[in-house]
Amino acid sequence: MFHYRWHTTNNSGDRIGTREDIARVLERLPSVAPTVVPAIGARRIRDQIARHHFRIGLARLARNERGAARQAFARAASLRPLHLRYQWMALRMRLRTAT
Repeated sequence: MFHYRWHTTNNSGDRIGTREDIARVLERLPSVAPTVVPAIGARRIRDQIARHHFRIGLARLARNERGAARQAFARAASLRPLHLRYQWMALRMRLRTAT
């Protein structure tokens, strides 16, 4: 019924790529639209960015991309220093690479 146009920048089937795009947009939001940040809340934006990076880390870990997973978990942990799960996964990945 519909003809879907595939192009080189299409990542609709790539869940990790889509999550990375969302995280990138959220990270740029304060500089692109600073008036929106108070309406949404800086903490809420930061929490969502951390959540996306954590899920990117889980997806990368499932693909056995340990280096990229470690970076994603570290980013999530740095954004949410009191979130135990994020801290635990970041520490777990650091310890795995140390052994």
